[in-house]
Amino acid sequence: MRQKAFTLIELLVVVAIIALLIAILLPALTAARETSKIVVCQSNQRQLIMANIMYANEQRDWYVPLSTPPVVDSVGWGTRWMQNGLYQKMLGAHNDSSVWWGLSVWPRNLLCPNQPVNTQEADWNMWRVYAYNRTGIKSNDPMQYFMGYKRQDVKQPAWTAQLVDASDWHTEINHANYLLWWDLYDEAFGSGAWQMVAYRHLEGANIIHFDGHGAYYRKTEAWVDGSPTANQRMWKLLK
Repeated sequence: MRQKAFTLIELLVVVAIIALLIAILLPALTAARETSKIVVCQSNQRQLIMANIMYANEQRDWYVPLSTPPVVDSVGWGTRWMQNGLYQKMLGAHNDSSVWWGLSVWPRNLLCPNQPVNTQEADWNMWRVYAYNRTGIKSNDPMQYFMGYKRQDVKQPAWTAQLVDASDWHTEINHANYLLWWDLYDEAFGSGAWQMVAYRHLEGANIIHFDGHGAYYRKTEAWVDGSPTANQRMWKLLK
């Protein structure tokens, strides 16, 4: 008695059905994976913000400054916020002279999971991961630019952005303009795309506010085309 077997057509139908199911499920799985990365990134940023709040508690309400003298490097920026010794100690980071520009090295679990690693930054420093919001900080005002600002100076802590997914260590509202920056350069380093907000999470970015809570913003929410003042409430720092 002959054993019954699948015909070639039946096998092709089964293969086609499996391929169709994969095509249907794959986008959902990809979206779920990206959503989980958004959550991880927000958690990392919250840890950085909570450390900054602790820093302010110990420094008479002064937050970690954007940049501090007197150590000035070849480009004149001094010591950046992520190189602050007390702040690093709270988070288990350190400076490393072997890293490009002597920048700080941070544990991988505190970095954005979607941040591409530049060849000059193989030691996983924080320089191109998260940026300090500096909207309204005047570079010609040493009190603001180097000392930073106090807790009571922040206009609306629950709304004001402090830490942002970005391509540089500091950013501002104008660099949230995805039409001028992100949509042209993405995160192609060396293309002049410095200081921009990095919409690396499904065309959006995580932004953590001074009160410690974070939110995911699509690029059209972080920047409203044609109205650079539309989101001043979120970006403007000082009273």
